[in-house]
Amino acid sequence: MPPVYRIRKLTSCYARLFWAERHIESFEEEMRVFLDTNPFEIVREVNRDGTQYVYSVRETARPPLRLSLIAGDFLHNLRSCLDHLVWQMAGRPMGTKAQRVEFPIFDDPTDYSKAVQKKLRGVPARAKAAIERLQPYHASGAPFSFGPPLLSALYHLSNFEKHRHIPIVGVQPGHVYGTFEEMPLEQEFRANVVVKDGTEVARFAFARPDVSVQMTVDWVWCFMVADLNVIVPISYLRGMFEFVRDHILPQFHWYDDSTVKG
Repeated sequence: MPPVYRIRKLTSCYARLFWAERHIESFEEEMRVFLDTNPFEIVREVNRDGTQYVYSVRETARPPLRLSLIAGDFLHNLRSCLDHLVWQMAGRPMGTKAQRVEFPIFDDPTDYSKAVQKKLRGVPARAKAAIERLQPYHASGAPFSFGPPLLSALYHLSNFEKHRHIPIVGVQPGHVYGTFEEMPLEQEFRANVVVKDGTEVARFAFARPDVSVQMTVDWVWCFMVADLNVIVPISYLRGMFEFVRDHILPQFHWYDDSTVKG
């Protein structure tokens, strides 16, 4: 009697996901190495009578191009993971039948309706329903709701990366802290703004001169989702990966097994 093998239909999807994970780990490690070089410093300027302090940023290094290239490799593999998912469920079409078969991602339901017949040709109805539920136009209040939906960001960034480098635009002072010898009469903090060389992040005014102040800034590196004209933290990359791994692919495990005789 011939042996029976379990064939994983979504093997190619998970292979792409694996490579995406390798790239995001590489990106995060190289970003840590870069941050260890202290690419930003805080500089203080004091007025003549010593009662007003202005803190600004001095930029000593820019992110290397290599980081953008690794981010691009990550996006390509993560996007391909979803396209492989649809291609497998469509029966692995070849030639002209494979044209435009891909995982649809749309911000607008009308655009989705116009394109879905070609993109999901041959895909089982159960899978089509799940893919429609995953569309970004349903994503209000979803994870990372402080920025664009994760699938929307993946779509726009992966398209952008085909022709240009992912723009790591700089950092935001996510939190700015001041520890004072005495409380200032006036104080102003500028958090959540993308900084460059010379950007002001805080200023204080005191009743007497030469008050001791200790400043602490937690930096958050960001990149631009150019087509959406929004800036998001690089943690979005990890968020996109985990969304595909933990939320999208498990919805199609019912399709993943078939039994064939070998």
